[in-house]
Amino acid sequence: GDCRGGNRSAHGFEVQVRNTRRRPLPGSQVTATYAAAVRMPTGNSSSRVLELYRSVGETLLDGGSVTLPYADMHGNTIAANGNTVTVTVESMGATVFWNMGSTLRVALDAGSPLLNHSCGLCGDANGSLTGESEVVSMHNHWIVNPNTTRLPLLTPDATRPATCEESTAPETTEPCASTAARANAEAYCSALQDAAGGYGACFGVVDPAEIFEDCVFDHCVDPNLACSTLQLYESECRSAGVAGLTSVVDACG
Repeated sequence: GDCRGGNRSAHGFEVQVRNTRRRPLPGSQVTATYAAAVRMPTGNSSSRVLELYRSVGETLLDGGSVTLPYADMHGNTIAANGNTVTVTVESMGATVFWNMGSTLRVALDAGSPLLNHSCGLCGDANGSLTGESEVVSMHNHWIVNPNTTRLPLLTPDATRPATCEESTAPETTEPCASTAARANAEAYCSALQDAAGGYGACFGVVDPAEIFEDCVFDHCVDPNLACSTLQLYESECRSAGVAGLTSVVDACG
């Protein structure tokens, strides 16, 4: 899937994700991200491509290995904290957070040139959720295939088909296999709903509602992923300048 600035420049800001195959449960459409790529503009119609995988040691920059943390003269930075990777693209006022699982978020500064000028899985970043699903689905321009105008940034995976085919079957996107599994996931992620808990200081700055749903999703797909979703929320809060944050992450990450 693709998220990018609306200028369609070959060297513009862009984020792509590669998902696992659909979960092998009857009627399930559930997948989880296992790789991501970020195109970082470097000025003068040039850019660098960052490839992220579930192991920090597999990180690639323009196809070669890179040591984290990384920073360049254009304000592009890459850092890893536990299972959370944070990529800052200063020229675009954009920060990408990935928990090395199914949750990847793109945050835009108030002055970002991408506001109201993005497309693909980002929607149009106009500050309103109204109509976002229509923006995302329009023309399927978020689908990345070798035979489309949106070429893959990630190194080809020989174990997977080169093209992305969407199912038309009426299948479910519910990640939890049972009511009990969902209850367990919600209990695990409950810190994201506890205003008196360790994350309460951040609730008025970074809305935890969406991250809570991401955490539940991750826990049901793979409990090992949910810890990194909590770490991702912590990273977003710290990046937003929230002080007095108490981590609830212990041995899990």
